Amino acid sequence: MKYLTLLTALLAAITLHALPAAAAPTLEIVSATPAAAAPVPPLPEGALPHSRATAGRDIPRGFPSVIALAWLAEPTERYTHGVLGDAIEAGALNVTLRSGATLTYRLPPGEVFEDLAPRIVSLMPDGREQVVVVRSLQDKGASLAVFHVMKGRLEMMAASEPIGLPNRWLNPVGAADVDGDGKPEIIAVLTPHIGGLLAVYGVAGDHLVEKGRIGSFSNHRIGATDIGLSALADVDRDGIMDIVLPSADRRALKVVTFRGGRFRELAAFLLPAHADGDFRRLPDGKGIVIPLDDGRFAILRW
Repeated sequence: MKYLTLLTALLAAITLHALPAAAAPTLEIVSATPAAAAPVPPLPEGALPHSRATAGRDIPRGFPSVIALAWLAEPTERYTHGVLGDAIEAGALNVTLRSGATLTYRLPPGEVFEDLAPRIVSLMPDGREQVVVVRSLQDKGASLAVFHVMKGRLEMMAASEPIGLPNRWLNPVGAADVDGDGKPEIIAVLTPHIGGLLAVYGVAGDHLVEKGRIGSFSNHRIGATDIGLSALADVDRDGIMDIVLPSADRRALKVVTFRGGRFRELAAFLLPAHADGDFRRLPDGKGIVIPLDDGRFAILRW
């Protein structure tokens, strides 16, 4: 009887401290979006056509190497892929620091930045910012490249291995801790027009090391200038970012977790039309708006 009483008390304690199950996400279709597009900084002179400048985070002064603005520049036609709507890509990455200085990283003749909007992220424990862009090589295709400011210079900090074939592209989703190890990863879709593979990369010295990949997804329509057809959000409310993106044919919306270093599908929704436009967050932060190619919008809520 003594042991039975003890067991009952333990079970009661376990039940008392159990976390409530998170509500399943829902999807609705609407004719007008409740979320406005995020403001975009004006493009500096000489920027890549159709590209977008990215503003850094609003943090206190006193950090002169913190990035205030990043943009792609020096248009070139030396890489004739045209996946982003034309054959013009960028030959250089520029950043302006909060100190007012502008720094440039210029690629060699056999490479381009096959991208439209640099992503300002923080991948290291010191909180300093880096810039993630897509770098494509003439003979090996696209790779992820991370740049940082070091001793007054803009330098490449780390890069992933190229896909391996020319005219093969990848589209980043973003950067966040998606496996729960306390360190941010970079998430991207490899070859989003050819059975796209969702891949997760971690920083290891001067390399981006792949932690895992799974198919089949897409976060871009070939020829489009919208590159934001995916998002990171804590949909299941477990404290770890999940990945929200379309299926390979863009007719379904998927929510995927990489918690513990293993991919698992949390939810899937059929769409009445193709996902076709940059995802936007709802003003309350508890949902994502997905533009559809028939003019309507899907809203994922959690």
